[in-house]
Amino acid sequence: MAELRAAGSNENSIRMHTSIFPSRNSNHDAIPAVALVDLGCTAVAFADTITVVQKYGIPVKPLQHPKPLRLADGVPSSFITHYFTARMQVGLHKETALFYFTKLATATPIILGIPWLRSHDPKVIWSTPSLTFNSAYCLTQCITASTPVFTPLVSNTDEPPSGLRDSTSPNHVPTTTCRGHTR
Repeated sequence: MAELRAAGSNENSIRMHTSIFPSRNSNHDAIPAVALVDLGCTAVAFADTITVVQKYGIPVKPLQHPKPLRLADGVPSSFITHYFTARMQVGLHKETALFYFTKLATATPIILGIPWLRSHDPKVIWSTPSLTFNSAYCLTQCITASTPVFTPLVSNTDEPPSGLRDSTSPNHVPTTTCRGHTR
């Protein structure tokens, strides 16, 4: 029988330091967070309700139709009813992303899903461990320099820091799945 573990407990998890900028026109007031890349997540991005949205007073918008949130085991957990857009930065990689929000683990208050991976197609270098953003999309949309961006991943011994681009509308995905979601 397979053992279920919290996403943050796996040393092979892809976790990275990110900064979220909720105000479109501000380079100030960055929200530092550790993001988990979740291969089971069907949304572009999720943010934690308490440690991101409420703590920083991020303005949110309602979805036209709530989306059922299902956990990795397929069990319905709750409904996603609101979202926000914000600039997100990973190293020198910058983008605007759409975030749904729900209750997540405090160690990984941001989750990036399969649509994010498909758009950016980062190269994972497990021996370092790090990500390289060198896809044609990133080199034309997310990076101001003409060279790929290399960013180290968060190891299990790293402490969280102190303190999106969505190709569809926020109402497009009928059901979202998120393994990092907590009940």
